Amino acid sequence: MRSEMVARILAGIREMIKPFENAKPEDIPEIRAAMPVPEEETPIPPDVTVTEINANGVPALWVNTEGSDPDVRFVRFHGGGYVLGSPGADSTAPISREGNCVVLDVDYRLAPEHTYPAALEDALTAIRFAQENGPDGPSTAKTIFVGGDSAGGGLALAALIALRDSGDKLPNAAVTMSAWTDLSLSGESMHERASIDPMLGQVHLDTWGRAYVGDADLTTPLASPLFADLTGLPPLLMQVGTDEVLFDDTIRLAQKAQACGVSVRTEIYGGQHHVFQNMAALIPEGNDAYASIGAFLKRYT
Repeated sequence: MRSEMVARILAGIREMIKPFENAKPEDIPEIRAAMPVPEEETPIPPDVTVTEINANGVPALWVNTEGSDPDVRFVRFHGGGYVLGSPGADSTAPISREGNCVVLDVDYRLAPEHTYPAALEDALTAIRFAQENGPDGPSTAKTIFVGGDSAGGGLALAALIALRDSGDKLPNAAVTMSAWTDLSLSGESMHERASIDPMLGQVHLDTWGRAYVGDADLTTPLASPLFADLTGLPPLLMQVGTDEVLFDDTIRLAQKAQACGVSVRTEIYGGQHHVFQNMAALIPEGNDAYASIGAFLKRYT
């Protein structure tokens, strides 16, 4: 059972995104601008360093914790349905700390101002930048990881597919948290878990997905990686909570990837909501998830 504090926070998030229900894509910038801004940012822990960087034209943050290896680099894409969100050390520092790596947190372009494939183009640029540049300047990475939560998880998977198709060197492994892999919303959990998901609903996701793809089809493989050929992808760690309408987005992609010969570790967290890891300060499962991510990354370092 969720604590009263967690339930209150989730209810606040749901209320905050309520105006997006059935909104038209052209309404999103105005809705986004009207969203409340927190009065105070979360203080950055003393062991964390955050540096703004221009990653070959894509704004990003280098986030590293004390003692992390600058040659082990994790390129992270935030969530927000491709229409919201921004980089932030609070969601990134635990990856650096647990994985003994530095994190390039990417501020990719958002829809509807920038439709598909703008976010994907930024993701590929950032990955290629991190392969040749670290927080201390130009240097070749020893290890590259990619990952993200929600839409950022889907974007990380799409980037892997695009890199494979272009003949680029692939990252060593990837991590997703509550990944959005199917913008057509065809998973059974979209309906079966609608009554228990404390955050998202089909009405939000339909608006965001259509805003992102623009004139493209919702099942375009590089927008909805569930519909892509997943052969040849690097090892994946995919985490998801049971109380998510996007539950099947993780399960179906993991199953398909395994059928294509990809090494996949799927972690299902009972009773947990969408991207529960972001509440690691309040729920032990969040800390457990980050510890598992760290162990996974070290396995491929």
